[in-house]
Amino acid sequence: MEKLINKMNYLSDRNNRTVIAIDGRCCSGKTTLALKLSSLFNCSIVKIDDFFLPKKTQKKMDDSDIAGNIDKARFIKDVIKPLKNNKEIVYKRYDCMLDKFTEQKYISEEKIIIIEGVYALYPTFRFAYHLSIFLDVDKDIQMKRLINREEEEKVKIFLNKWILKEEAYFKAYAPQLICDYYFNTSNWEE
Repeated sequence: MEKLINKMNYLSDRNNRTVIAIDGRCCSGKTTLALKLSSLFNCSIVKIDDFFLPKKTQKKMDDSDIAGNIDKARFIKDVIKPLKNNKEIVYKRYDCMLDKFTEQKYISEEKIIIIEGVYALYPTFRFAYHLSIFLDVDKDIQMKRLINREEEEKVKIFLNKWILKEEAYFKAYAPQLICDYYFNTSNWEE
């Protein structure tokens, strides 16, 4: 972790804006790491979950479409293009639980921006990052964390839908092999 923090300091000193991606398996600690780094560096976090497609659109998606539950076009328009052009990021947050768009998010002055969530290292997004991190977790630890985090019905949905989609993404695009930093978080405290 010390090497990662040193690298972030190095990049921050040399760039107007440093963009970091944190991808990884469900319950591997992506949000926890993003929050920890944010507290150390006072940076903003953009959650890939804010770019999920609304449920009515998801029902129409083809299960073979890897990362088909993410509104990739909106993410590119609202996040990637402004990052590329060093502009303010403005987007409407989609709340999966409420199945609706909620507050508007604004990110402008922050020197470091973290893009956090599964699919952060999707091929069409990768070019926008200065640094990429992949978090892995052993299956048994993942299951324990999932049970601690979610109610029983949601655990079933994760096991039967979301984790299967994530695994298809990891197999197809191997973000765990192309990242700058790889951590297995099974021994990390929660």
